[in-house]
Amino acid sequence: MKDIKLITFDLDDTFWDIEPVIIKAEMETRHWLEERVGVVEWGSMKDLLSFRKELILKNPILEWDISLLRKEIYRDKLKNIITDDLEREEVVEESYKIFIDKRHDVTFYEGVFDAIKQLSKRYPLGVLTNRQR
Repeated sequence: MKDIKLITFDLDDTFWDIEPVIIKAEMETRHWLEERVGVVEWGSMKDLLSFRKELILKNPILEWDISLLRKEIYRDKLKNIITDDLEREEVVEESYKIFIDKRHDVTFYEGVFDAIKQLSKRYPLGVLTNRQR
């Protein structure tokens, strides 16, 4: 292993299980949003996945910009609830910030810190990120 010059990690599903984090963040954001604006018709998970595909077909950039995709979903779900564009955009941005805060509430897998500590003694370490903020 002397040829290894750097070890990089993707954080999600490497240091923590991301699926329950995303589900919890989504549900808590929806709850906050509905407390603010009333009932939102979210549909089923199948509906959501179909709608995401529709949005991506209309704007292929969304396939790679998950943050923008999420905001577009919020915009669409709120368009008939908040008719004022400026107010709707403020709620979209606030919703997204709440989601991101909740999305960063992770629980590390057991042993992650010890493994990083041991690896760092022998190799430079780095992380890869899409910088969701």
